[in-house]
Amino acid sequence: MHGYGVFHYYNGDFERGIWKEDNFIEGNVKKTYSDEYYEGEFKNEEFNGKGKYYFNNGNYFEGKYRFDKIIGDGEEKINGVIYKGYYYNGLNEGKFTVIKDGQVDYIEFRNGEEKSKCIIY
Repeated sequence: MHGYGVFHYYNGDFERGIWKEDNFIEGNVKKTYSDEYYEGEFKNEEFNGKGKYYFNNGNYFEGKYRFDKIIGDGEEKINGVIYKGYYYNGLNEGKFTVIKDGQVDYIEFRNGEEKSKCIIY
């Protein structure tokens, strides 16, 4: 395969984009890992660009990836709680909006560690 094309896998996964000598170089994909899957932009065998990773427990991360790491503005759902904020090199950084059962609060992160607590009743 060489040039633009789409490859569909039996499990519903796909690779749509540029191929070179039978290798998928870049484009949009759906890739399944056990019961988890990623849908989004892919380049050089890594998550690169906008995408959403779905975990088998219902959690997800949606945003931008660079070299398989989360970067920039994004949103993640962890155990029913939604966190919206900025990620740097795969880690939470700065002020995050936290939403649980329609209630909104805020939490501060530095290098992926909580620096302030939010309380949602």
